[in-house]
Amino acid sequence: RQMAQSRKAYYKELKKVIEASDVIIEVLDARDPEGCRNKEVEQSAVAQGKKVLLVLNKIDMVPPKNARLWQRALRREFPTGLFKAGT
Repeated sequence: RQMAQSRKAYYKELKKVIEASDVIIEVLDARDPEGCRNKEVEQSAVAQGKKVLLVLNKIDMVPPKNARLWQRALRREFPTGLFKAGT
């Protein structure tokens, strides 16, 4: 019961954030981009006329070719950038 209430509150707040935003930036781990995606958020954002930008993070953890191939594949749906945080 508590879990259901928490989940409901979370989605209510998420809906507010999407409504107040112009762009939704979704940060994906380059080691498992599809496993990190939240298609519900993406669909909700698009349904509300918002822009979605995907950022493929930790590209230094995968072979460069893999990062470029993922970027190409993800760009079929949304603009996608590559990112590596420096230390």
